[in-house]
Amino acid sequence: MSMSDLKSIGDYLRSFAAELGERIVDTHHALHTPADPVSPRMKTLLRRPYRVQELAAMGVVRRWERARAAAVIGECGTGKTLIALAAIHCHAEGRPYTALALVPGHLTAKMARETFQTIPGIRVFFIDALRDRVRDGVPTGVNEVKLRRGKIIAVYTQKRDVTRRLESILTREGIRVAVLTASVPTEKREAWIEKKLQEGVQITISHPKIIETGLDLLSHPTLIFYESGYSLHTLRQASRRSWRIGQRQPVRVFYLHYEDTVQTACLRLMGKKLLVSLAMEGKFSGEGLQALGDGEDMLTAMARELVTDGGIGESATAVWRQIQAEQSRMIPTVAHDPEPVANPPAEPAEPWPSAPQPAALPVAGLLTFGSPPPPSRPVRRQKRPNLNSGPNQMPLF
Repeated sequence: MSMSDLKSIGDYLRSFAAELGERIVDTHHALHTPADPVSPRMKTLLRRPYRVQELAAMGVVRRWERARAAAVIGECGTGKTLIALAAIHCHAEGRPYTALALVPGHLTAKMARETFQTIPGIRVFFIDALRDRVRDGVPTGVNEVKLRRGKIIAVYTQKRDVTRRLESILTREGIRVAVLTASVPTEKREAWIEKKLQEGVQITISHPKIIETGLDLLSHPTLIFYESGYSLHTLRQASRRSWRIGQRQPVRVFYLHYEDTVQTACLRLMGKKLLVSLAMEGKFSGEGLQALGDGEDMLTAMARELVTDGGIGESATAVWRQIQAEQSRMIPTVAHDPEPVANPPAEPAEPWPSAPQPAALPVAGLLTFGSPPPPSRPVRRQKRPNLNSGPNQMPLF
């Protein structure tokens, strides 16, 4: 069949299907063929994939061994979720892992349910309302979910559970602990802390929002954040409760987190936000939580170098003195006469009208930077006579 006999793309594909297939196989070699062995962890899945799904999952695993990304493309109902879960489970090879799934809101429950039904011993967490406005009754933060009778049930941990758990752990170690809660009125919290110190309390546990404003914790020079949260304002305010006027002890602030977890990513994000916030305020530092904010842009790095190494920050007096010196250099102090002409031309029969000479401005009357302007009298405007007044004035309306 010649090319002139082909009327559509369908005719072309039907005519050269065998040759096109051979070229595709020769050009793009399969990452995993049916003759290759399948990972033994495939048998530990709670839901056993079909043979074709196993081949696709193992292809993803082999791709991850060579690159950092892989894609599963298929029609609806082909089991893309099962293929992805099987690939994650086999690629881990028994090692602990954390997988982040970006799922549309209407499919989060379906994804969680299939994850529980596929991978044994898996724990699933929802990340709720990190960018949305916080409302009463709406869960926020990282919350674990469970599968009960085929339905996803959220298990939201209250903040007071964390404080009470820490209290019980420290108490078992023989440490005297007190928990500051929101039930203590704001105006009585400093007195409450002083009373607990007199009773011999060694450690005070509280939520950062309770102490973010209005408290001077001079008696607590060491602050330990068990959870940082996602509010930069609360973090900055709470971490400065000990760094106050009158503090004579070295202040130390610690942030606890598990390496290679969501907590690490949260702290790194907070460090970047803190770095940008301080850069807007003109404060540049590479210590503390800001050190986690890697990937600094070029403008911020240049500004940091200027402030820390370039000696930026002259006094206003020195700046005005330099401006006045530059002004006196540019403005002459003595008026120069015009240079005489070597051979002046002969005077004409009728003398030329003399041009008015501009009056020289006295130097003392010039405006000097940094000095108040000279006093001036208000100029009263002269009233213009009415050029067309009297009975001849035309009415407006």
